[in-house]
Amino acid sequence: MDFRFKDLLHTSYKERMQDGNVDLFRNENLFEITGNPLQQSQCVCMVFTITNRWLDRERVIEVDNRIDERSKQILNTFNEMLDKVFRSGMSTSVATLCYSKAEEEKDYSALVSYLSRILEIELNNSVVQWIRFVHKIEMPRYYNRVQPGKVCELVLGNNRLTINLNQSDGETLKAQMLWAIQQLLREYKSEFPKDIQNISDDLIKLLAYLRKYRNKSSHTYTLNEEDFIDFYDRFCVFLRNGWLSKLMDVKCALSEGR
Repeated sequence: MDFRFKDLLHTSYKERMQDGNVDLFRNENLFEITGNPLQQSQCVCMVFTITNRWLDRERVIEVDNRIDERSKQILNTFNEMLDKVFRSGMSTSVATLCYSKAEEEKDYSALVSYLSRILEIELNNSVVQWIRFVHKIEMPRYYNRVQPGKVCELVLGNNRLTINLNQSDGETLKAQMLWAIQQLLREYKSEFPKDIQNISDDLIKLLAYLRKYRNKSSHTYTLNEEDFIDFYDRFCVFLRNGWLSKLMDVKCALSEGR
């Protein structure tokens, strides 16, 4: 047996991983095969076993082709995002999840989800914080933070649903969902600064429309390109009309005490 191969067997996984030039999926980087053809075959099998024990990874994992068509779209999109966005910066090798297919379709739910999360974050940082300020939460000290000992429970909508705007979610303030934010805009319209009052009706309608796609992207539906473009165009209305900038004015006034 070649001594370099023996050394490999006694080298820790951590030490091998510290060698930036080692690709653990390529046998030629692990050792140099020597000897007759039979010995070569045996060595390859041994190294394959060792490699899989180290990483517990394969290049490709086959997925049962009988999965739902929606699942296939989501899986295709997952693989493309993993390969093009995440894989080059990952410290751990992961396999591509594949199934037998003739034509790839994409699920655009992830793109809708990303933009929806931005929308929800910034509405929580502006609209929700303003209502908390109206209900005597101290700003900027408790901007986007729970104020100890303070009750801020509100009853919203025709269903009279109670929400708590001063509730902890672990170490952070619990965020409100888009439906609740729509209700806050509607029921507290007169309490907002004039700039927000002037756009509140249009903003409520826009949020109602975007919520349909946001909810689908978060559950069992898949969204096609047409769905995404419809969502995207309306999301851009939110930007082009300056509505986001008006909300950022509110956010800065509260968080900076201006």
